[in-house]
Amino acid sequence: MKCILIADGGSTKCAWYAAPCRQGDGFSFTTPGFNAAVSSDDEINNAIAETASRLKTEGMMPEKIFFYGAGCGSPSSCIRVTTLLNNYFPEAPAEADSDLLGAARALFGNAPGIACILGTGSNSGLYDGSVIIYRVPPLGFILGDEGSGAYLGKELLKAVFRRTLPSEIITRFETLTGLTEAEAITRVYRMEAPNRFLASLAPFLKENIDTPEVASLVRNSFVAFRTTSLEHYRTAANTLLGEASSAPVGIVGSIAFHFKAQLAEALSPMSVRVLKAPLEELARFHTGRR
Repeated sequence: MKCILIADGGSTKCAWYAAPCRQGDGFSFTTPGFNAAVSSDDEINNAIAETASRLKTEGMMPEKIFFYGAGCGSPSSCIRVTTLLNNYFPEAPAEADSDLLGAARALFGNAPGIACILGTGSNSGLYDGSVIIYRVPPLGFILGDEGSGAYLGKELLKAVFRRTLPSEIITRFETLTGLTEAEAITRVYRMEAPNRFLASLAPFLKENIDTPEVASLVRNSFVAFRTTSLEHYRTAANTLLGEASSAPVGIVGSIAFHFKAQLAEALSPMSVRVLKAPLEELARFHTGRR
């Protein structure tokens, strides 16, 4: 069966959806993720090979592929992904774009808006209903990525080892993770994928969100995202779209979804649409079934 293959590719995992070209039920699955800007060809090939295997098992063959992924912010990265996809699916034209454009299309379709991502990393951009026309660079987890899972993890480690959280929370964290200050520094500065390690600590914040100091840490992380990114878009929207007050804000990502209450507090009085993941809406966008 012919299908349209749509991917939401993150650094940690890649979510795929195969939508039948004719009426019928599609199916979704996940593979290991990758970042097109930094991952090796082997890492990307492994994910695509697993995808090809899953599609073969389901009796589906892509007719068109739309890939939205981390690291696909430059033409060279996009070409790299489409080339590797075409090695496995030579008869399916493939398009690769940034995960930010995918978020914008999932959130707003063909209407303008301010699209954001709060997952392992953070990103944002002003969308004119077709493309991203302006963005504030997130700068990655070392220099920026405010509001992301990696940023939350970094703030948690600082609060634990500088002893600015309640003693019972610090004890709970150290008992659960077994991390010492030296081990945390090694994980961040000397081992692979430190951003993923930092983001992996975010569930601890969720589990202890009823502690006021933890809730404040999370809320302040979103305030940092607001001040470094979101507040720049109102002026840009006024200049580029002529509608500073009406451009809606939408955020995609697990961090935004799991910390909705703290996010709403930090962004008030903005009204924000939150999607845990963009794949379902992207499927509707590309099949015309919105």
